[in-house]
Amino acid sequence: MKMPSTPKALKYMYKKIRTYIPNIAVLNGLLMAPRFVACHKRLPRLNHPRTSFYDYVFYRMIRNNWTVLEQTCADKEYAKIVAAGLCPEVRVPVTHGVMAITPATTASEIRAFCQPFIGKPYVMKPTHNAGGVVFLKPGAPSSQDMEKVLRIAKANFFHMYRETQYAHLQPKLIIEEELSVNGQVPDDIKLFCARGKVLYAMVVKGRFNVRQREIYTLPAFTCVHAEAGGHPLGPLSQEPKQLKAILHMAEKLSQPFESVRIDLYETPHGIYFGEFTFTPFAALDDVFPPHLAEELLHKTLASAPSAAPKTRSGR
Repeated sequence: MKMPSTPKALKYMYKKIRTYIPNIAVLNGLLMAPRFVACHKRLPRLNHPRTSFYDYVFYRMIRNNWTVLEQTCADKEYAKIVAAGLCPEVRVPVTHGVMAITPATTASEIRAFCQPFIGKPYVMKPTHNAGGVVFLKPGAPSSQDMEKVLRIAKANFFHMYRETQYAHLQPKLIIEEELSVNGQVPDDIKLFCARGKVLYAMVVKGRFNVRQREIYTLPAFTCVHAEAGGHPLGPLSQEPKQLKAILHMAEKLSQPFESVRIDLYETPHGIYFGEFTFTPFAALDDVFPPHLAEELLHKTLASAPSAAPKTRSGR
């Protein structure tokens, strides 16, 4: 029998090992530190003059210091309920169905669940995971779509990146209204906030193909960085028509949290809530250049003093 190549064998072993290692901060850190180094070319660090937002996210995600509200908001079904309560002005995509996922769930059961909604302007996605969005347009989803959704829906997101807020979520699929207008998906406006203060905005264009990501200072909405994953940049985004309302809603939605990213969508029908994200990118991204990542951390700690002890003490 042909043995797998060394890189593939190591990857397979890592996937197996990470599902059995218990949820303990030190072990979570040991598992994720090599991936952090691969992304940032250095170890995560605290109490350093150049500690950045990515370090803060890393140490925050490997611990289990989440409030009940934060853990509730990590579930996309319940997050919409919380968002509507915190900010009645924001619109939330209407939920049309929810299906609990178990180890025994099959692709045919998922197809039966979404069958009544196929051909309607709805999407199906996991409530406890990232990705796996299926547009329920006529003729969709394919058998390959069903198998992919099943695989993603059964995956424990905590095992992938050791983001501890996801460790105990019930796996589910949710069907909700689609926000596309004339086939165009609205830009994803991601607002980095701390205790009701909006610190930076990131606009993501082309979420389901070639992504272009742009970082803006606020409230001036001045672009300070843009990238398109190695592809040529397109034109920068124009200031959202309802920027003032968007910032106001983000302030209200983020008020209970020491650090959170609020995702909103501007559509002709109003401003829609997307999700709460407490550990953006699982600290494994470099869309914020080092100087901006450091500035984001400084602003976060200035806006949410309660965040500072956790960062400095390494709790």
